[in-house]
Amino acid sequence: MFWKTLTGEKLHRKPFTMCASLRLVDEMWKVYSKIHSGEPEMANRLQFMTSLVIHPEGLLLQFFSSFPDSPWPFPRYIGECGRLVIVEHAGTPLREFYDAPWVDRARLVLDVFDVVDRLQRLSPDWSILFTDLHSDNFAVSPSGELVIVDLEDILVLDKHLKQNAGRTRKTRKSFKELKELADLVADDPDEYCQDIPHSDVMYLSVCILLLSNWENATRVGEDAIGIDGNIDTSAVRIGALLDDPPPSIRDELETLLARCLHENSSGDRLHAIEQLRRILRQVWNGFED
Repeated sequence: MFWKTLTGEKLHRKPFTMCASLRLVDEMWKVYSKIHSGEPEMANRLQFMTSLVIHPEGLLLQFFSSFPDSPWPFPRYIGECGRLVIVEHAGTPLREFYDAPWVDRARLVLDVFDVVDRLQRLSPDWSILFTDLHSDNFAVSPSGELVIVDLEDILVLDKHLKQNAGRTRKTRKSFKELKELADLVADDPDEYCQDIPHSDVMYLSVCILLLSNWENATRVGEDAIGIDGNIDTSAVRIGALLDDPPPSIRDELETLLARCLHENSSGDRLHAIEQLRRILRQVWNGFED
């Protein structure tokens, strides 16, 4: 989980329970109770509350599938039996595309960027922070749509709750600073959940886990974290979905990846992502032409 990448340890509680507002729980209960309207209410409440704490994934899929046309990038909820949840077939694991032609992987990276944006902007009420953007948690559906297949590590934040008025967010969001914030959220979620910069956390996670050689570098014992507590961009290079890019754009991709991994000035990570989008769109559009 990316939280482990940031803090060095696994959370001792389900991420969902850390930042869920009472309003969210109430809305989820309305959906659950409507589906189970023919069953005893007390039994329903006990099952609902237990599932929230132990295994909230089924409740989350059920809740997000209740939206009109279900625009969220999750498998469609079909039904359940006890704690067994039945969903539609998600498709082929994303990792199986690591050996696909580079232009196809470029298209998938654009799809990943789109998912990150949709998680934050689809709803006027809820913003989703996916804390584990590992390739194992994505699949490509038979229709070519990228979907998230594991909701264990998501935070759902209520857009109607305000950030602590007595504290301002830092404008620069380096790996070290985001790690410090992750520690604060884990220790005191009620105080710090609304401070999480969703875009920076998820795009940094994408760059580490899906666009770089992070896994290989750490597996062979290379120290990917420098003495200043930030990512050593000389050790972490292009890899995973972007591995072996066309030579004509490799240097530019390496530069943009480094800016994503370590933000030197406010907003530079998001600016680097937009430049990556532009390059990858050019590659994809050139292929289509």
